[in-house]
Amino acid sequence: LALVLIIVEIGPVGIVGVAVIFISGFMSAKIAMKMKAARMHILRHKDVRAKAIAEFIAGIKIIKYYGWEPMALNRIHEIRKLETKAIQNLFNWRTLLDFVFNISPILISLAVFGLYIAVGKDLTPSKAFTTLSLFNLLQLPIRIIGMTVLILVQTKISLSRLQHFITWEDLEEFVLNKDIEVGSIFI
Repeated sequence: LALVLIIVEIGPVGIVGVAVIFISGFMSAKIAMKMKAARMHILRHKDVRAKAIAEFIAGIKIIKYYGWEPMALNRIHEIRKLETKAIQNLFNWRTLLDFVFNISPILISLAVFGLYIAVGKDLTPSKAFTTLSLFNLLQLPIRIIGMTVLILVQTKISLSRLQHFITWEDLEEFVLNKDIEVGSIFI
Protein backbone atom coordinates (compact mmCIF):
# COMPACT_ATOMS: atom_id res chain seq x y z
CA LEU A 1 0.00 0.00 0.00
CA ALA A 2 2.87 2.37 0.79
CA LEU A 3 4.31 1.78 -2.68
CA VAL A 4 0.99 2.64 -4.28
CA LEU A 5 0.81 5.83 -2.22
CA ILE A 6 4.38 6.71 -3.26
CA ILE A 7 3.45 6.28 -6.91
CA VAL A 8 0.33 8.41 -6.38
CA GLU A 9 2.40 11.10 -4.64
CA ILE A 10 5.32 11.41 -7.06
CA GLY A 11 4.09 9.62 -10.18
CA PRO A 12 5.63 6.80 -12.19
CA VAL A 13 9.08 7.66 -10.81
CA GLY A 14 7.98 5.71 -7.70
CA ILE A 15 8.25 2.52 -9.75
CA VAL A 16 12.02 2.89 -9.40
CA GLY A 17 11.49 2.20 -5.68
CA VAL A 18 9.80 -1.07 -6.56
CA ALA A 19 12.74 -1.96 -8.82
CA VAL A 20 15.23 -1.27 -6.04
CA ILE A 21 13.18 -3.44 -3.68
CA PHE A 22 13.27 -6.31 -6.18
CA ILE A 23 17.00 -5.86 -6.72
CA SER A 24 17.66 -5.91 -2.97
CA GLY A 25 15.42 -8.98 -2.67
CA PHE A 26 17.39 -10.73 -5.40
CA MET A 27 20.67 -9.83 -3.71
CA SER A 28 19.40 -11.07 -0.36
CA ALA A 29 18.31 -14.36 -1.92
CA LYS A 30 21.80 -14.85 -3.36
CA ILE A 31 23.38 -14.01 0.00
CA ALA A 32 20.97 -16.40 1.73
CA MET A 33 22.14 -19.21 -0.55
CA LYS A 34 25.75 -18.42 0.38
CA MET A 35 24.71 -18.44 4.03
CA LYS A 36 23.08 -21.83 3.56
CA ALA A 37 26.32 -23.23 2.11
CA ALA A 38 28.31 -21.66 4.97
CA ARG A 39 25.91 -23.13 7.53
CA MET A 40 26.25 -26.59 5.99
CA HIS A 41 30.03 -26.17 6.10
CA ILE A 42 29.83 -25.32 9.81
CA LEU A 43 27.67 -28.35 10.50
CA ARG A 44 30.13 -30.65 8.72
CA HIS A 45 32.97 -29.28 10.87
CA LYS A 46 30.81 -29.61 13.96
CA ASP A 47 30.10 -33.26 13.13
CA VAL A 48 33.81 -33.98 12.62
CA ARG A 49 34.64 -32.27 15.92
CA ALA A 50 31.93 -34.19 17.79
CA LYS A 51 33.21 -37.46 16.33
CA ALA A 52 36.80 -36.60 17.31
CA ILE A 53 35.75 -35.74 20.87
CA ALA A 54 33.71 -38.94 21.12
CA GLU A 55 36.72 -40.95 19.95
CA PHE A 56 38.89 -39.10 22.46
CA ILE A 57 36.52 -39.88 25.32
CA ALA A 58 36.05 -43.50 24.23
CA GLY A 59 39.80 -44.09 24.08
CA ILE A 60 40.81 -41.93 27.04
CA LYS A 61 42.52 -44.82 28.88
CA ILE A 62 44.72 -45.69 25.91
CA ILE A 63 45.42 -42.02 25.14
CA LYS A 64 46.47 -41.43 28.75
CA TYR A 65 48.49 -44.63 28.93
CA TYR A 66 50.57 -43.81 25.86
CA GLY A 67 50.71 -40.07 26.56
CA TRP A 68 48.91 -39.07 23.36
CA GLU A 69 46.97 -36.23 25.01
CA PRO A 70 48.81 -33.42 23.17
CA MET A 71 48.33 -35.12 19.81
CA ALA A 72 44.64 -35.77 20.44
CA LEU A 73 44.06 -32.24 21.75
CA ASN A 74 45.92 -30.73 18.77
CA ARG A 75 43.67 -32.68 16.42
CA ILE A 76 40.57 -31.36 18.19
CA HIS A 77 41.95 -27.80 18.21
CA GLU A 78 42.70 -27.96 14.46
CA ILE A 79 39.17 -29.12 13.77
CA ARG A 80 37.85 -26.32 16.00
CA LYS A 81 39.96 -23.74 14.11
CA LEU A 82 38.36 -24.84 10.84
CA GLU A 83 34.93 -24.67 12.45
CA THR A 84 35.66 -21.19 13.79
CA LYS A 85 36.72 -19.99 10.33
CA ALA A 86 33.49 -21.37 8.90
CA ILE A 87 31.49 -19.59 11.61
CA GLN A 88 33.31 -16.33 10.80
CA ASN A 89 32.44 -16.82 7.13
CA LEU A 90 28.77 -17.29 8.04
CA PHE A 91 28.77 -14.10 10.12
CA ASN A 92 30.43 -12.21 7.27
CA TRP A 93 27.56 -13.24 4.99
CA ARG A 94 25.08 -12.34 7.73
CA THR A 95 26.65 -8.90 8.03
CA LEU A 96 26.38 -8.40 4.28
CA LEU A 97 22.72 -9.44 4.37
CA ASP A 98 22.03 -7.01 7.21
CA PHE A 99 23.81 -4.30 5.24
CA VAL A 100 21.67 -4.94 2.16
CA PHE A 101 18.47 -4.75 4.17
CA ASN A 102 19.54 -1.67 6.11
CA ILE A 103 20.78 0.22 3.05
CA SER A 104 17.87 -0.65 0.75
CA PRO A 105 15.43 1.97 2.15
CA ILE A 106 18.12 4.63 1.74
CA LEU A 107 18.86 3.47 -1.82
CA ILE A 108 15.15 3.54 -2.60
CA SER A 109 14.91 7.14 -1.41
CA LEU A 110 18.02 8.22 -3.30
CA ALA A 111 16.98 6.51 -6.51
CA VAL A 112 13.44 7.84 -6.47
CA PHE A 113 14.30 11.41 -5.47
CA GLY A 114 17.31 11.50 -7.79
CA LEU A 115 15.22 10.40 -10.76
CA TYR A 116 12.38 12.73 -9.75
CA ILE A 117 14.73 15.71 -9.82
CA ALA A 118 16.53 14.45 -12.97
CA VAL A 119 13.21 14.29 -14.81
CA GLY A 120 12.87 17.99 -14.10
CA LYS A 121 10.11 17.97 -11.55
CA ASP A 122 10.19 20.26 -8.57
CA LEU A 123 10.68 18.43 -5.28
CA THR A 124 8.72 20.37 -2.71
CA PRO A 125 9.09 19.81 1.03
CA SER A 126 5.55 18.46 1.26
CA LYS A 127 6.23 15.85 -1.45
CA ALA A 128 9.62 14.99 0.04
CA PHE A 129 8.37 14.55 3.60
CA THR A 130 5.27 12.65 2.53
CA THR A 131 7.33 10.32 0.36
CA LEU A 132 9.97 9.89 3.09
CA SER A 133 7.32 8.96 5.63
CA LEU A 134 5.93 6.41 3.17
CA PHE A 135 9.43 5.01 2.65
CA ASN A 136 9.80 4.78 6.43
CA LEU A 137 6.64 2.67 6.44
CA LEU A 138 8.44 0.30 4.07
CA GLN A 139 11.50 -0.14 6.27
CA LEU A 140 9.96 -2.52 8.82
CA PRO A 141 8.53 -4.95 6.24
CA ILE A 142 11.84 -4.95 4.38
CA ARG A 143 13.71 -5.79 7.58
CA ILE A 144 11.17 -8.47 8.48
CA ILE A 145 11.74 -10.02 5.06
CA GLY A 146 15.45 -10.23 5.87
CA MET A 147 14.83 -11.96 9.18
CA THR A 148 12.35 -14.30 7.50
CA VAL A 149 14.92 -15.27 4.88
CA LEU A 150 17.43 -16.13 7.63
CA ILE A 151 14.90 -18.18 9.56
CA LEU A 152 13.82 -20.04 6.43
CA VAL A 153 17.41 -20.88 5.53
CA GLN A 154 18.14 -22.21 9.01
CA THR A 155 14.87 -24.16 9.06
CA LYS A 156 15.60 -25.75 5.70
CA ILE A 157 19.05 -26.84 6.85
CA SER A 158 17.69 -28.28 10.10
CA LEU A 159 14.91 -30.14 8.31
CA SER A 160 17.31 -31.62 5.77
CA ARG A 161 19.60 -32.83 8.56
CA LEU A 162 16.68 -34.32 10.46
CA GLN A 163 15.38 -35.99 7.32
CA HIS A 164 18.81 -37.49 6.68
CA PHE A 165 18.95 -38.81 10.25
CA ILE A 166 15.38 -40.15 10.23
CA THR A 167 15.78 -41.98 6.91
CA TRP A 168 18.83 -43.93 8.06
CA GLU A 169 18.24 -47.63 8.20
CA ASP A 170 18.12 -49.30 11.59
CA LEU A 171 21.30 -51.06 12.63
CA GLU A 172 19.84 -54.37 13.75
CA GLU A 173 23.23 -56.10 14.04
CA PHE A 174 24.14 -53.93 17.03
CA VAL A 175 21.10 -54.92 19.09
CA LEU A 176 22.32 -57.34 21.76
CA ASN A 177 19.10 -58.97 22.86
CA LYS A 178 15.96 -58.57 20.79
CA ASP A 179 13.81 -60.57 23.25
CA ILE A 180 13.73 -57.89 25.98
CA GLU A 181 10.28 -56.71 26.97
CA VAL A 182 9.45 -53.04 26.71
CA GLY A 183 10.05 -51.30 30.04
CA SER A 184 12.34 -54.00 31.44
CA ILE A 185 15.96 -53.47 32.39
CA PHE A 186 18.73 -55.52 30.80
CA ILE A 187 22.19 -55.66 32.36
